[in-house]
Amino acid sequence: MLAVVEAMASDLPVLVSDVGGLAVVVDNDNYRFPAKNHGQLADRIRELTSDDEKYRNATAYARRRAQGFSIDRTVSCYEVLYELIKPGPPSLTAAGADAGAPRFHRSSHPSQDLR
Repeated sequence: MLAVVEAMASDLPVLVSDVGGLAVVVDNDNYRFPAKNHGQLADRIRELTSDDEKYRNATAYARRRAQGFSIDRTVSCYEVLYELIKPGPPSLTAAGADAGAPRFHRSSHPSQDLR
């Protein structure tokens, strides 16, 4: 998955099979294909290489999507999650570390914390 995010961050369009974490990294069906469906992969490659606008759109999507996997955002998300599991009240530092990080809160039902 890291290689896919790195490619996307380098402004390269990617096509991935819809298996495992790749389907999470590339959440747009235009850039995914069913595993082992070589025909659909070939079609997607032809589309990207023969249509400049589709290639530019794929590149723009890749760049935007890769930004969601930045190290700063990842660290902020981990800080918030650690605050949820540590005993005691949450600290304000981690809870407000990144305005783009998902917002979590503690509830009386731990399964409802990840909202």
